[in-house]
Amino acid sequence: MDGDPACRLARSGDGHMTVAARMFPGRPEQVTAARRWAEALAGAWGAAAADAGLAISELVTNALQHTHSGQPHGTITVAIAGDPDGVTIHVHDLGASNGQVPRLRPTTVDLDGLADSGQGLRIVAAIGVEWGYAPAARCPAEGPDNPMADADGCCTWCRLALWSHEQGRCGPAPKAVQ
Repeated sequence: MDGDPACRLARSGDGHMTVAARMFPGRPEQVTAARRWAEALAGAWGAAAADAGLAISELVTNALQHTHSGQPHGTITVAIAGDPDGVTIHVHDLGASNGQVPRLRPTTVDLDGLADSGQGLRIVAAIGVEWGYAPAARCPAEGPDNPMADADGCCTWCRLALWSHEQGRCGPAPKAVQ
């Protein structure tokens, strides 16, 4: 990964946090590539790979659908930060022209009793210990050198606990940060 110009791997000075970041073209077919990369990395760091993949799929899809990242020449940066307590997934977009930020939508259903769309962040909130968003310039995984910060981009993140074989599940019970 270190040799790939689209991917950066950094370790903090205290050895407690490792951050890997990779930029993806803002195209729908890149959701699969981002998911596979995140699953492999998060799984290697002790988080549930399937949960990481699901969170990335939902967050990247949201960024493509609702921000400039999904427009021609758009990009998305995925950063994964691992520490002794868990893995935090960050998806950085290029921002939305209307200033829209990620939010949980009210649950609505069609005649068949199923929601057709708008449930991605509910899924992320359900599998994560917590989730939230911030301006990309304030993201602790990337900071002010993040190219998304110059475009008024947003960082949407999800914290996943490490897998505990003793507990038979991932860390503490999930909670949503709204």
